[in-house]
Amino acid sequence: MHKSFGGLCTLFFCQVVVLFAQPPNEAVLEVYNDQQIVLPGKYLYVLEDTSRKLTLTDIRQPAWQAKFVRHTRDYSSKPANPYAYWVKLTVKNHTAAELWLSNENTFVHYIDYYVVFPTTDGRAVLHPQSYHTGALRPDSTKAYKHSYNYWFPLWITKGQTCTVYIRMQGGNVTTFRTHLGTIHDLLLIKTKSNYTIIGLVAIILISIGYNLFLSFATRDKVYVIYCLYLFSGLIVVPYIMGFQYVVDLFPPDWKKPINLYFFAWTNIFYAVVMYFSIVFLKLRQRLPYFYYYLCGQIGFMMGVVPLLHIIPVLPFHQMSALFQANISLVYLSLLLMALYLWIKQNDYVAFIYMMAWVWIILFTFLYLLYVNGVLPYNYFTYHAPVWGISLEILFFSLAIGYRIKQMRVENFHLITEQNTLLERRVEERTEAINLANQALQSLNYTKGRLLAIIGHDLRSPLNAILGLLGLLQDKHISLDEFWQYSSKLKLGVENLNLTLDNLLLWAHSQMDGQHTLPEQFEVAPAAQEAIDLLHQVAADKQIEVVNALDPNQQAFADPEQIRLILRNLLNNALKFTPEGGKVLFAQANPSPEWLQVRVSDTGIGMSAETQTHLFDQSTQSTRGTANEKGTGLGLLLCKDFVEKNGGRIWVESQPEQGSTFYFTLPVSANPENSI
Repeated sequence: MHKSFGGLCTLFFCQVVVLFAQPPNEAVLEVYNDQQIVLPGKYLYVLEDTSRKLTLTDIRQPAWQAKFVRHTRDYSSKPANPYAYWVKLTVKNHTAAELWLSNENTFVHYIDYYVVFPTTDGRAVLHPQSYHTGALRPDSTKAYKHSYNYWFPLWITKGQTCTVYIRMQGGNVTTFRTHLGTIHDLLLIKTKSNYTIIGLVAIILISIGYNLFLSFATRDKVYVIYCLYLFSGLIVVPYIMGFQYVVDLFPPDWKKPINLYFFAWTNIFYAVVMYFSIVFLKLRQRLPYFYYYLCGQIGFMMGVVPLLHIIPVLPFHQMSALFQANISLVYLSLLLMALYLWIKQNDYVAFIYMMAWVWIILFTFLYLLYVNGVLPYNYFTYHAPVWGISLEILFFSLAIGYRIKQMRVENFHLITEQNTLLERRVEERTEAINLANQALQSLNYTKGRLLAIIGHDLRSPLNAILGLLGLLQDKHISLDEFWQYSSKLKLGVENLNLTLDNLLLWAHSQMDGQHTLPEQFEVAPAAQEAIDLLHQVAADKQIEVVNALDPNQQAFADPEQIRLILRNLLNNALKFTPEGGKVLFAQANPSPEWLQVRVSDTGIGMSAETQTHLFDQSTQSTRGTANEKGTGLGLLLCKDFVEKNGGRIWVESQPEQGSTFYFTLPVSANPENSI
């Protein structure tokens, strides 16, 4: 029994003892202060295992020990590749505190941790406890099941020395970022970092609530899209920083695919970013080619990349390189696009949008400098992505606020334009109603005027004719007596005919049925026709009518309308000229393109007030010097027909000094100058 127990102890001792001594001239990290965190990066030795098959026993061989390369920076990283890396660190503790080593490598899939102690006889003894963990290691064999920030004890007290071996294998970027200190100091750093991430989460949640409120208030989908972006950032950014609480929200069997197919689901974040940019900056209308480019990128990241990753067509490290290159291209494209809109289109919203990307790109660059050891470790550099995201949210909030201001201004201008348009339409409709009302009133007046003329001015001459014919029929007068009245009867019929012509033409013009058909014709013969027609009227009053118009003078007008004008003006002159008076037709040529005709008389004239309303529709006719009657339509027709032929008509008169009527006519079609 005693011999069996001794054999088991010997076997265990052989398993935990490594028979190779510590290689000479190897740097040893000596810790004298237990009140601060030590950065052991420059004391690390790194071995690249391309076969991924080396064990602890293998790398302890002298040949492999010689291949370890000393690290030269506090932090550094290796690009995405499928290799495994062995990290070696020798530490001597000069403090009374127990030291711990933290390894902050979010994307590492497998981590193996070993501690070896040197002995006085040159042997190296392996500590019986080792740690095996990592994002893809099964929970059944995994240490630190609920954490992705790994802390390992060194198990050395004051004066003791140990050598730590860490094997890391991932496929993504491998980061050599370690800290050494007491568990208390590491916990303080972790707590401070936790509060920072909690602050970021709080900012994101507040922004989500604010933008949801804006989406309900404005009914604008851009705020909903921005909330999706913030929500995806709430998951992706802390995950990248090592706070992978999103993984613990799912069943244990889901943890491996979530970590393994990282690029498949984090693409949602970048796709939402691009879609938000499309809607927020209205790229479909403003930059259609860039809009199609972003649509292609969204399709590539949401379809092609996950497919390549899940099948898998490409190994993990190549997917990582492709993912990083494409994201860099997208960020740079968005930045240049916003710069273009700001410079070329003077878009202040695009400027604020651009500044948001400037900050996140700047702080991401600072973070990469820190990860690769160019910048020193401190609270600011370690949390650079958090500052970048926070400033990005701030500037996006400013951009959204400015966009709301723009929307208010645009809505104000739109409402003002709509009100102006509505007022204009109301005015136009009011004017149309007024015009229609005026037309209706004019039509009613026309109807009344027609009825009055028919009932009085036409009825009276007809009754006189009918009475005379009745007397003749009843033989109350002889045939000789009838012939004595025949000349007056003829004159009455001619006046009645003129009245009927004026009445029909005026009524026709009031109903928009009169058409003007201008042509070239001689004016003097038309005046002579009027003189011949009214010869008896002039002869009865012994009025001399003179036609002084040029027989060869032509005008471009409607001959029938001009004949009616001349006949009415002559009839009006004869009506208001006493016996023995004179009426003159004359002309003038104020320009080669215009003819001016005047009809003057030596009649009773008229006052200035009468001249003012002479051509109004409401003017009633007065009796002539021989008690002649009229309808008052003649001058209205003269004005209407003169204007339809492109001319104008006016009168010059003084009481008891006669009147002169003037009207103008074009000599040819389309005269260049008006008169």
